[in-house]
Amino acid sequence: MAISTLDTTSKMSLCLPMSWLALAAIFFSVKSWAEPVPPGTPDGACWGNNQLSIEIKNGAFTSNEKGALYETTYQTIPSDYDGWCYSDSGEQRASYFRAELSQTLSRVDNDFFRLTEDIDMKIFVTGNSAPQSYVPFRDKFNAGATAGPSDDGVTPLRWANAGNQGKVTFRLRRKALSGAVYLPPSELFSFFRYSQPGRWSPQPLYTLSLKSPTILSVPATCDLNDGQNFLGLKIKEPIDSRKVLSIAVNNLMYGYNAGSKLTLRCDSGQLDPAKLSIGLIGSPGEKSGALATSNPGIDLVFYARSGSGVYIPLMPFQQTPLNGLATKGLLEIEVLVQKTSKPISTGTHAGYGVLTLTEY
Repeated sequence: MAISTLDTTSKMSLCLPMSWLALAAIFFSVKSWAEPVPPGTPDGACWGNNQLSIEIKNGAFTSNEKGALYETTYQTIPSDYDGWCYSDSGEQRASYFRAELSQTLSRVDNDFFRLTEDIDMKIFVTGNSAPQSYVPFRDKFNAGATAGPSDDGVTPLRWANAGNQGKVTFRLRRKALSGAVYLPPSELFSFFRYSQPGRWSPQPLYTLSLKSPTILSVPATCDLNDGQNFLGLKIKEPIDSRKVLSIAVNNLMYGYNAGSKLTLRCDSGQLDPAKLSIGLIGSPGEKSGALATSNPGIDLVFYARSGSGVYIPLMPFQQTPLNGLATKGLLEIEVLVQKTSKPISTGTHAGYGVLTLTEY
């Protein structure tokens, strides 16, 4: 019996050190796997590696006049995010916030920021445990937002949803004539969380962006192609890759092209033809001046043709001044096929562009 007791004690004496060693190994492994603190991060600040996005619902401005507004709410994608908080002095409650806008102030006034040549915007942040405020802001406090470091060192911040909702207001910078304005994918703002005013991490919790291109409608002043507010400028016939000439990469294929005419009708008593500009929207092609088609080996380039035979290239996602080309109410748009660096797929393929018209 004494031997049995001795064996049991010996086993216990061996197990205890092994258990402590195992726990220590786990502890040090967790510490070694912890997210490294970004250089310059102050006590009580949080950070993350999150790229959130929003989708803007297709909507309509009530007017096409300069200054007209369109407002919509948003929810970030994803709706929550992870992060880390750092403390070198014990418990810190990260209840201060900062939002840093990527856009520049509009020249019209200080309430809106310039998104494109045609659109200004302003963003209002809401969401659980976040200050309700227009972006940009700093050192905004919310007493209900108490999550943060709970011990010395680095602490995970899980499933956070502060600042993940809000509303955005768009404003026309100039009169839109054709019934459409374009919102490009773009970065909007960065969001920070911290414990002490004026002391945030150099790395934000998340960066918010517009997810995809969006077209917002406006009442049309001009008729494009007999009343079509959105002109889907399609090729007359599908592109048959068997007909495409084999020429040097990125040269225009003058032997095979497709053209279309855009009939522009406006009230000449209200518009100045010298101030009209046209825009081109579509999927970006291989080169900056082209739009992509369903065939990876083919892009499309667009030109506005004047009555004297002068061609003006239309650059995608830019407004091109017409310089009086539309004074007679008829504007011809020509579409040419361009070879890309990729192989041309066999079969028939299609491509298109959407034209917008503004008065600048």
